Amino acid sequence: MNKSSAIGAESELVTDNNKQIPESDSKVLEQPSRVDQENQKILTPFAFEIDKSLFGLSLASPWRRACALTIDVFLIAILSDAPGELLALVLAITLFKLASRKYNAKGNRVSRGLKTLLNFVAAVMLFVALSTILPWVFDKFGVSSTASEPDKKDSLISINEQAIDLDTSVELAVLSAHYGKLISNEQCSDTTCWYSNLAPLVTKLSTEKTRSDVAVEFIDLMVDGLELADGEQSALRKQLMNHYHSQLLNVEINGAQLPSKDTNRRDNGFVSNAVPAKKDNVNKTETSPANPTEPTSAANKEENKPVYSIIAWVKGIINDLGLGFGWAALYFTVFTALWHGQTPGKRLFKIRVLQLDGSPLSLWDSFGRYGGYGAGIATGLLGFIQIFWDANRQAIHDKISSTVVINKSSH
Repeated sequence: MNKSSAIGAESELVTDNNKQIPESDSKVLEQPSRVDQENQKILTPFAFEIDKSLFGLSLASPWRRACALTIDVFLIAILSDAPGELLALVLAITLFKLASRKYNAKGNRVSRGLKTLLNFVAAVMLFVALSTILPWVFDKFGVSSTASEPDKKDSLISINEQAIDLDTSVELAVLSAHYGKLISNEQCSDTTCWYSNLAPLVTKLSTEKTRSDVAVEFIDLMVDGLELADGEQSALRKQLMNHYHSQLLNVEINGAQLPSKDTNRRDNGFVSNAVPAKKDNVNKTETSPANPTEPTSAANKEENKPVYSIIAWVKGIINDLGLGFGWAALYFTVFTALWHGQTPGKRLFKIRVLQLDGSPLSLWDSFGRYGGYGAGIATGLLGFIQIFWDANRQAIHDKISSTVVINKSSH
């Protein structure tokens, strides 16, 4: 009796157990229960592993994290004013340092191809940075000025022992050639003829914005080279000087088209004819309507229009804070990786970033966490504020990078 009852109970147990296992669950049990590594084909537990030694660690309070981030943003704003060449130099040094490592943060051996790529990129960046910085340094300490002195002497002429730049030298050389042609042909014998031929040269001096002292000296040299009596030379010099100043004033007032060579040759009144033209131009500028200001005001109205684009609003906030993408990315990536989860702000407030699997933060991990800050801004800062109600004080960038921020002062 006892034996039959035991057999009946065993059969009931077997049937009950068979009823408890659905057909779908039995198929699941047929799958391999252990996977040695990730293969990106089936779900694996490695991405969800949590280092059990992290349990019980004190989480960083929101005010500590906010103060640390404020200090970091302030330091980035200071770095953003630095020239781009300095950023390239720092990046090059960082890449060289990474290429010199045999193992990465995960303990894996760095391939030779990756080292070559890092060294090549760093060398290019270093070359670009130094090609911009070194000339400035040489100019600052007077190294290049002494080396290029012979070149400057070859490229400059002097009038009355005053050096003239290359552009002005070319202009005066052309005018001198024309003047020499007039002298050699001896086309004129009186001041009136010489004035009509030399006035276009003087006009050219005013239109080319030649230095006044150089122009005056050039006019004196032209007049002194003529075979005229002293009184005629003085009169011609005075006429040419008056013509030069009147044309120069005309250019400074409105930049109007100056009289042509033929017009100057027909000029018999010399100064008297040039002055009314100047007055007419002045009257035109005084009576002209304020139309040129209208496009400017319209452009200002366009600039003052409110911006409704979310992307433009975010960019405006970044620009107002003085944040440069290059410096911010470099700051949060390099400091977080090299200082084992800390930045200057985090180190000051004794907090640290840890990965949930317990592995050290690599440069790529740190860069991915920095990218999460953009997600926090895109959510209207809600991604940052969620640390107040999240169970593990994880902001959106912590969720993205599978990190947590702990308080080191309590350990």
